[in-house]
Amino acid sequence: LNDLRSHLSDYLTAYMVPQAIMQLDEMPLTPNGKVDKRALPEIALEAADVVAPTSELERKVLDLVCEVIGTTSQIGVETDLFACGLSSIGCIRLCGVLSEDFGASVKVADVYENRTVRELVGLVGDAAPAEAWELREEYPLSQTQQGIFVECLRMPGSTAYNIPMFYKLDATVDPARLADAVTKALLAHPYLFMQVRTAKSGDVVAVRGEEPLFRAEVHRADGSTYLLLDTHHIVSDGESIAVLLDDVSRAYAGEEVEAESYTGFEFALDEESGRASARLASAKAFFDRIFLGCGGDTLPPRDGDADAGPVATLQLRSPHAAVVRDFCASRGLSANAFFTFAFGHALRSFTATEDAAVFATIYNGRSDARLARAVSMLVKTLPVANDAEPDAGVVGSIEACQAYLVDAMANDLYSFAEVSRAYDIHGDILFAYQGDSAEDGPETICGLSAEEIDLALSEAKAGMDVDVSLEGDDVVFDCSFSPMQFSEHTVRALLKCASTVSRELTQRERVGELRLTSPADEAAIRALHDTAWPVEQRPAYRLVQDQAEKSPDAPAMVACDRTLTFAELNAEANAIGHVLAEAGAAPETMVAVLADRDSWAYVMRQAALKSGGCFLPIDPEYPEERVRYILEDSGARLVLTTAEILERRAELFSALADLELTVVEATDAAGRGSRENLDVAVAPENLAYVIYTSGSTGRPKGVMLTN
Repeated sequence: LNDLRSHLSDYLTAYMVPQAIMQLDEMPLTPNGKVDKRALPEIALEAADVVAPTSELERKVLDLVCEVIGTTSQIGVETDLFACGLSSIGCIRLCGVLSEDFGASVKVADVYENRTVRELVGLVGDAAPAEAWELREEYPLSQTQQGIFVECLRMPGSTAYNIPMFYKLDATVDPARLADAVTKALLAHPYLFMQVRTAKSGDVVAVRGEEPLFRAEVHRADGSTYLLLDTHHIVSDGESIAVLLDDVSRAYAGEEVEAESYTGFEFALDEESGRASARLASAKAFFDRIFLGCGGDTLPPRDGDADAGPVATLQLRSPHAAVVRDFCASRGLSANAFFTFAFGHALRSFTATEDAAVFATIYNGRSDARLARAVSMLVKTLPVANDAEPDAGVVGSIEACQAYLVDAMANDLYSFAEVSRAYDIHGDILFAYQGDSAEDGPETICGLSAEEIDLALSEAKAGMDVDVSLEGDDVVFDCSFSPMQFSEHTVRALLKCASTVSRELTQRERVGELRLTSPADEAAIRALHDTAWPVEQRPAYRLVQDQAEKSPDAPAMVACDRTLTFAELNAEANAIGHVLAEAGAAPETMVAVLADRDSWAYVMRQAALKSGGCFLPIDPEYPEERVRYILEDSGARLVLTTAEILERRAELFSALADLELTVVEATDAAGRGSRENLDVAVAPENLAYVIYTSGSTGRPKGVMLTN
């Protein structure tokens, strides 16, 4: 079995290599010959596959792993931890506890490459101490920061890359003491004072400076204390704000705030070093396997208003958070993977794409335990593709998404800017799971409750930026979007679809069983055309006839040979219709119409309808064999055409003499027939016209359409 797994590892992404293998005498099949997946036996790791630890160090690492994953069942020292439920968030936690307990710098990529307890023991035992970087005059920008810098140049004066946080604090918070605490917290994080410069080489670099890329203000008004923190995204991210606020609270309580020892400066150097190694090519190969030839972002209809403002927001709430929490906890799934898959499936269904739905997501980028308390721009953008097939299991599909997210994090050296260039994925749809308020608790600053006040940005970072979070009983979808690209109608519909899918995932077994609309919306759609409005049934010829009575002098038709008003068109059609009726035309009578592409084509069509019959268009340039077949197959013996065609195709009509056709010449009939309305009684189910297919797959077939 180990040889088989090793062989599969050469061809499959790691999470796809099975941990347990069962041999069957034959595959259970459905009546139509497909594999009956529901009838496959349950498979589990045998006790022999679970290898017990043989040393105290293995036991210690195994205990740490079990604590992070939250289970002890079926995990041995040679078990693939990701196959046992190690999530992306759990992987980051594991890096932290291993680094803390063993004094080694362990990153997500390290755990990804050492996926068993036994391999982790070797990793922490052999890990060299973290490289000590000397102070420099210039530091590189990380790949993410380079992208932000370019975007800021593209949008001068924009606040799209600001992170403004405004809080109304408890009235008892002392503003002077708070200001002192804020100062201490800010000084503990030197990267906030980073400045961007252009080096002599022409590269954009970071330098240690004193001019901050943030604004911090404390105000007292209306008996309350207010705190404003406005940082630039190139030096901070959402997790950084949480670290800052925690440090403010600790400083306010009189605690010492420890200064960062491993900052964004050192992180950029480590990233630069990693990109100079073979790991970059390995990371690119990983993304190549998934996205090469994918075709770029999957986008809803761009139905925005060019004159609309640069940014709009929308929120959608649904009370099913408890169900999602229970579903994920009972199956060892991360909420991040759950909602990422839900959004991907909704996007794929909403856009009706047959290929994978491609969009972007983010993770906090703190894959090194030393970054846990760092204030810097560490967030990474990752591409995601969702292409789960209808017969795929729901839980298995979410597990695959969860495994992919861990794999993508481990290969984040290949930057999103490079992803964008290589696969045409631009992050126009950006999705992020923002956490569970039940885990974080209510917002507090300085140990007291705080109220966050929303501050709007000047424009959206992406065409559509979707965040989902769990707040109490609610699953909350928040979206900021460009109304110049997408209408509120489209955004709301997509969020409703994603919300419905997230509820459906907890209730269905197969992806193909997931409903896309709520029961209320489905009822509204099914009742869309339920009306009590009376509709008068009229034959098709009445459309032109009624319009001739309302607007006789309005132009009805402009053709290459002449222009006719509604009155003129109706009169000529009446005249020819009377002649056709005299020749035997009545409801269900087939009138073959041979017409060139001029005004007579439409006049003759209307005339056939006026007579009560149905028209059968035949191209006058068709060969004799095809014309004969159509006339014989349809039973049409009344032919309406023009003198010009009769002269041009004289041989044709001579050859068809055996069919005993009655031929009416349109220009003659228009001159001698009555111009009064015929008003023939035609039922809705009577034929209006018959049209023959091209016959590319055999003999042409006549398609019959009623009035």
